[in-house]
Amino acid sequence: DGKVDEQEQEDLQRLLRALAAGDWGVRLGGVGPGGVPLTEPPPILVFPEQEFVFTGEFAYGSIEACEAAVTALGGTTSREVTTDTNVLVIGTFGAREWGDSPEARMIEGALKLRREGHPVSVVSEDYWASSLPED
Repeated sequence: DGKVDEQEQEDLQRLLRALAAGDWGVRLGGVGPGGVPLTEPPPILVFPEQEFVFTGEFAYGSIEACEAAVTALGGTTSREVTTDTNVLVIGTFGAREWGDSPEARMIEGALKLRREGHPVSVVSEDYWASSLPED
């Protein structure tokens, strides 16, 4: 919408403070934080046919903005990883150490489901965003 609301200002301030303090890192390559394996090769994202879960901090915007991009394309979203989840998207920015965070539990849940034979893919924000149609 071209405007920064109060929540977006708070998110930006928190992210900038964390980056300046060295508390956050940018995820690059085929592994996420703490060596979380991204699905290789990455899946073809077909939005109307898939459920997405987002975790972490996103360069694209808030989790709500990411979810809105998916639903605008006919996809569905959830705030939890379940057997219905097709894709877990890990945000570009994240804590260097996940510890026992909600993000770590989501990643662990997706990896557990994948080991059990469920088709859950783990992808980076960059890959997800590159799959969005250009305006």
